[in-house]
Amino acid sequence: MNAEYVVVRNTASRGRNLRGWFIREKRARRTYTFPSFTLCGGCKVKIHSGVGTNATTDLYWGRAKPAWPDDADHAILHRASGFVQDTCVYPAQTGVVPPPPFGHIYNC
Repeated sequence: MNAEYVVVRNTASRGRNLRGWFIREKRARRTYTFPSFTLCGGCKVKIHSGVGTNATTDLYWGRAKPAWPDDADHAILHRASGFVQDTCVYPAQTGVVPPPPFGHIYNC
């Protein structure tokens, strides 16, 4: 399960407390809620589906089964208020992952 993850990146120069923010998988509406966690400015964190010890670069959802369906996955990042901060769509699994659109990278 820990090879399955989504990446959240803070593009600001200041750190951001993500406590209460959450990531939702669109179709099954599985939800990961951030613990008290500050993501430093310019840093990124991987949220792994499985079990592990939280650290500054890796957080763990604690799931025993996959969180993402691997078919046009939608990761939606919400602020604690529910406001949608960002979304990421991983392409459908057709055997070959197409290159991302210009200026974008797949982090989910």
